[in-house]
Amino acid sequence: MNNVPAFQEPVVILEIGVAVLVAVFFLVYLATRYNPPKDPLFYVFAEFSFMCVIDLTSALEYDGFTSGFMEFYQKTGEPYLGTPYAIMMCYWDGIVHFILYLMLIHRMSNRQQYRTLGLFWAGSLCANMIVFVPGIVVGKYGSEIHPAFWLNMPFLLVPIWGAVSLFSRSRDMPLVGASKAEREQKKALIWRPLDLLFVVYLVAAMGFTIFRGLAVLDCPLEILNIYVTEYEPYLKDPVGFPKVMMLLLLFHALPMLGSFAYGLCTPGCTWMLDWTVYFAGAILQCQWSHIGASLHPRTAEMYRTPVTTLAPVLLLNLLYAAGPVLLALRCKREPDYFLSIAPVGQTNNEKKLKSSSSDTVSSSVCDETRQTSAVKPSQNRDRAAPERASVHWSNNNNFIPAQHKTRPLMMLILCLETITCTLLFLSPFVTTYPADLEKGRRRVVHVMEDDTGAVIVQTAPGKVVTHRGGTITLPCRYHHEPEDISDAFQFEDVFVALGRQQKAFDSYLGRVSLERAGPGDASVIIHNITLQDYGRYECEVTNDMEDDTGFVNLDLEGVVFPYYPPSGRYKLNYHQAEEVCRQQDAILASHTQLHKAWLEGLDWCNAGWLEDGSVQYPISHPRDQCGHKDSPPGVRNYGYRHKDDERYDAFCFTSNLNGHVYFLKRFKKVNYLEAVKACQRDDAVIAKVGQLYAAWKIQLLDRCEAGWVEDGSIRYPIVNPRARCGGPEPGVRNLGFSDKKFRLYGVYCFRRNTDVQSTQAPKETTTKPANSTRSI
Repeated sequence: MNNVPAFQEPVVILEIGVAVLVAVFFLVYLATRYNPPKDPLFYVFAEFSFMCVIDLTSALEYDGFTSGFMEFYQKTGEPYLGTPYAIMMCYWDGIVHFILYLMLIHRMSNRQQYRTLGLFWAGSLCANMIVFVPGIVVGKYGSEIHPAFWLNMPFLLVPIWGAVSLFSRSRDMPLVGASKAEREQKKALIWRPLDLLFVVYLVAAMGFTIFRGLAVLDCPLEILNIYVTEYEPYLKDPVGFPKVMMLLLLFHALPMLGSFAYGLCTPGCTWMLDWTVYFAGAILQCQWSHIGASLHPRTAEMYRTPVTTLAPVLLLNLLYAAGPVLLALRCKREPDYFLSIAPVGQTNNEKKLKSSSSDTVSSSVCDETRQTSAVKPSQNRDRAAPERASVHWSNNNNFIPAQHKTRPLMMLILCLETITCTLLFLSPFVTTYPADLEKGRRRVVHVMEDDTGAVIVQTAPGKVVTHRGGTITLPCRYHHEPEDISDAFQFEDVFVALGRQQKAFDSYLGRVSLERAGPGDASVIIHNITLQDYGRYECEVTNDMEDDTGFVNLDLEGVVFPYYPPSGRYKLNYHQAEEVCRQQDAILASHTQLHKAWLEGLDWCNAGWLEDGSVQYPISHPRDQCGHKDSPPGVRNYGYRHKDDERYDAFCFTSNLNGHVYFLKRFKKVNYLEAVKACQRDDAVIAKVGQLYAAWKIQLLDRCEAGWVEDGSIRYPIVNPRARCGGPEPGVRNLGFSDKKFRLYGVYCFRRNTDVQSTQAPKETTTKPANSTRSI
């Protein structure tokens, strides 16, 4: 192209540049079309990595290491690429950014976390282009802008979009006990010497930022003139880049430095974990280009840093660059002080119910919606009772309070952080809720009658308790009082009755009816209770526009057990945790169930998913490996985690069995496949983990012999602890996952009851019904 005049026309160069960008994208798309990446940033990193090679080639050619590659582009494309600042910028892009792109693509391909690395890249490239593009316009090359200048726009706008996307995602949070974080946050700054040192550094950096900002603004102070003349004359280089950079630091880095000092003094500033990384990338890139350009031989001698003052200037600039990087490392490695601690017991049903009437309900609706209706009471009702009323029974067992957002300070930072209005979209407080956070469980029963007058509902206080496969009556009685009006609710119907006409939907088919014990009785009978029926039920009786509501808690007798798959600990996201519990004849436990298990002595040092999307673990015997030995016993709470990205174990809950578990007596021990066949020959199946726990807890199964269970693990239940049976506490002993082919053990089988009627409960599943309205 250097020898073809047609290719050296400014417009043609722009067209060639656009064609190259499109061609590279098309090649990347073709290469990944059979296994397309889920994150569009993959294409960004692949495209930009190609441009890194071009930038590195340009820098090497300007410095005389290569020749003949970029000659045509230097003349009529982007002549300002020959400035020392642009050369150093191209070195950074061709080396540092190229390595970052390769690491990011590698981590994305291996499905590893890359958000922190991406934030560093976003900060670096945003600072790079925010200085470079305005510097071209306001500097001496502002009159030599050619069409190829517009090729810089994607590299200015795309990293802004990338930063917004990365900030919007959940953080890569380490596992930190609430007690440990609470202790750290109670320490005053004086007892945190490293943080105190950082605060001192940040204050000094703020002073240095103001000093250099005033210097490029031609402040007439004598000390500023001396500094510009004898220490950093590069600040007066007419290329425009140093002036734009100092103004960027003055108006945007200065408030960031101040906010970081505030974050080190105030606990719970979770935004520190993200913005320190972003800021570190920005400052490191700026200082690299600034220091390199001030020493580069292509810089005019009058603007180069004098040899006599090189040491202090270089030291100041290196410290200015290193401080934010060290601060980011401190925040990522020891994040305890910056974490927002969720109070223990935050998932308590009563608290969740109260919060549902506030604005938090928009982010804390339940997991699924189920409703039932029943026929009206006996025709021989009291005449004073209304002839038309509606009774709604609903269940809600998964309210999630909205996560805390501390916005005011960071909104101020965002306003100062942007040179262009597009940067105003960068917000460190985009709170990411798990994708399934706004689902819930509600069961509703409607009873329709005729008349007018307000309705008063009375339900039994406390809760009713049953077990899986049982039958339970949820008591609800009502009478009428005038002028008591409340807003009506709208629900999805799964069981509806009007007069003698009835229709049931979904899992309540054939299982739900009204007790009909007399006038004013809206009690509901549920047969063949399933694990999914557990929760809080609402009885709402409505008469035209009048209604009142009562609540009944339905609890199940059962057992909570921790579970991790054969692949190891901390391998399950939320949806995988739901699935493995279902496979073991269980469901994810609720906070209430886990807390009850802790009261009964459950002690487990690995965090696991609960039904509401939170991650918790029970500690009955505090120790250093589980938070801290000086912290009180309790249920440790990590709060609500990202359901797709984060990995933990699971806490499952199961209840009574429609059958029994037994140890199959054999003359010899068997491997896993032989164990499965042995149970089948005995008209049974190999027992699941949940079934073994239910047999131990409810049927009091006690057997001091290790045996295979369905998931390939080796376990045995102990009700009465004794010597050589696994310790002094009762429980289900777990010997781990063994080689299914060569290791030999006994086997635990499960045989279903043969007298289960045709009205048996439907197969239990974690699938939620759609949120649609159904009625007769």
